[in-house]
Amino acid sequence: MGRAGAGESVVRPSGGMGLSLRDRFIAVRSIDELRRVIASKDVELRAKLAERYDKIVSDRYGDPDDLDEDEAAELKDERKTIAKALDRIIMSERPPAREHGDWSGVFELIAELNVLHIRCRFPIDSYKHWHTWEPYRERIRPQAPPEVDKLLEHLQQGRPLCGTSMASDWAMYAWLKGDEIACLHDYLVKVALSDDDGSGLAEFHKALIASFKVLRKKGADLLLVAD
Repeated sequence: MGRAGAGESVVRPSGGMGLSLRDRFIAVRSIDELRRVIASKDVELRAKLAERYDKIVSDRYGDPDDLDEDEAAELKDERKTIAKALDRIIMSERPPAREHGDWSGVFELIAELNVLHIRCRFPIDSYKHWHTWEPYRERIRPQAPPEVDKLLEHLQQGRPLCGTSMASDWAMYAWLKGDEIACLHDYLVKVALSDDDGSGLAEFHKALIASFKVLRKKGADLLLVAD
């Protein structure tokens, strides 16, 4: 579900695709607690999410009496899309094998409602995802051990919370647990990058290390959202 504003996202994306995706690090107390929500059949949580999304959508569209026919139809379709997504995430018999990148906003909102979100500022926030992660991983990969490259692959390509694959159009997400954050941080602090080629990857490298340091200080897991 694409981003509608800081901390609140809706199904219909408001941004662009591909190169326009920007990263946000979200510190969470426990990724496992977030993962347990999927297919939990938690009716109360589903109702809270529906109420929050209804307010977001209503605020964006304004007074229903002021909508023309096309806008009213679009609002109706969006509410159906939201309901379908919440049912698939929360009310499924089992966790969906194929997750969708647009669900990132739902997981961010669940982290907030379930008091899992730890408020932090991260130097990594706002970097363009596809402008940075692919060339950065290519720069790190030749000397990196397989476990480090695998973790970077998760952050580059996305990592479903419970499923085996992710469809990603307007947004994507990934996650790391505390021990994985420590593994990446401990390796990356030993790597020196230069910006002689003007790529800006050295600054990204520093921002990534500093962001991992914040997470370790907070004892937090990571939810990465690109939207």
